[in-house]
Amino acid sequence: MARTLSRRHRLPHFATWAFVAASGALVGTMSGCLERDARADAITEARALLVAIDKDSSGVESAKTYEQVLRVVQQAAQGDDTTAAAAALLVAEAEIGLSGQHLRRSAEHEREVMRLSNLIRGAVTSWSVLDAEAQAASGFDPTDSLAALRADGAALETQLRDATAARDESAAELASLRAEADRNLAEASTHREEAGELILRAAGTSATEAADLVERARELTRQADRLELSAELLEAQIDRGEPVRDALDRDIEAAQDRIDANRTSVADLTSRAQIAQETAAEARREAGALATRITDLFARAVELHRGEAADAANDATSHIERAVSFGGRARREFRERAAGTVGSAHQQHATLLRAKLDALEALSGAARLASEAGALPGSLRSELGPLAQELTAAREEFNQAITDAEDQLIAAGIRERRERRAPPLDEDAGQQDPGSDTAE
Repeated sequence: MARTLSRRHRLPHFATWAFVAASGALVGTMSGCLERDARADAITEARALLVAIDKDSSGVESAKTYEQVLRVVQQAAQGDDTTAAAAALLVAEAEIGLSGQHLRRSAEHEREVMRLSNLIRGAVTSWSVLDAEAQAASGFDPTDSLAALRADGAALETQLRDATAARDESAAELASLRAEADRNLAEASTHREEAGELILRAAGTSATEAADLVERARELTRQADRLELSAELLEAQIDRGEPVRDALDRDIEAAQDRIDANRTSVADLTSRAQIAQETAAEARREAGALATRITDLFARAVELHRGEAADAANDATSHIERAVSFGGRARREFRERAAGTVGSAHQQHATLLRAKLDALEALSGAARLASEAGALPGSLRSELGPLAQELTAAREEFNQAITDAEDQLIAAGIRERRERRAPPLDEDAGQQDPGSDTAE
């Protein structure tokens, strides 16, 4: 969308000189009969002041000079004769000049509105990112997963306890068998030693005593054999029980590994949930700060647009309206030149309205973006309707000012008619550079 007025919308520089020259020529033709006419002297003085402004136009001094022009020549513009018409043209020129300082002040404020609007857009983009991050982090809810992991952990703990109890029972049984086998072997060894001693004693005794000792030795040997056989049977039981105990040991080790892994998973998931909660809280905090900033920026922009910018625009418009009024008074005597002056005033008005329109497009677009994203509080969303209405009215005013300016400039023979209208507002309106000029 075009953001500046075309050079074809500006009154050519020679227009001011044309009007000043016209007033000078008029004074020349009337000098014979109006030498003592104070109005003619006022026109001459005003003309000289306007020439001085054209040569050295510094803002504050120019405004003072324009005001001086009004003081000098405004009284001379009263009436309906040729002299009054010439004076009225000079008054109109001074009023247009005075409107310029207020127009520049209004445009400066409106550029600040555009800058604030661009800041709102940037803040809304950042807010949207943070809001999405907060929602994503808040959506991470491992409650069910943690419950499942803890249930698995409880089952594994039960398995570990059962395996440990079975292993302990098996180990105790094997220990008991080992102790019994060891006792049997020790007792068998004692019997064999006693039997050997009896055999040795029998060698030095009578046949009857020897037979008794040998019989006793044989009994001890038979007892030793039974004990050793029992020990062997116990060893066989131990051999069968040890693999069972070893398998239970492996089950315990595996269960412990699974428990450790389960606890690690629970800790990791709990940590991730905590981090997600902290991330969501931080994102919400930052988004809240941005929402406050957006609110402040929007409030500042609206206040500036409807306050200082509007005040300056109203001051400029007052001068423009007076310029149109005084320019119209000269239409009978100086039809084309009056049309050119009035066209210049309307064009000044269009320049003023272009700055207002650009600012409204920027502000309305930024506010709509913030509202659609959800970053604008309800108290400010109520401003969207009035802003849209104000934007529509500004577009109509701008188009009317362009039409009025062209009608007058065509009447003045300065321009051929061209279709120049503010383009319709699109969805992306309001994204202009806050540093761009509102008029060439």
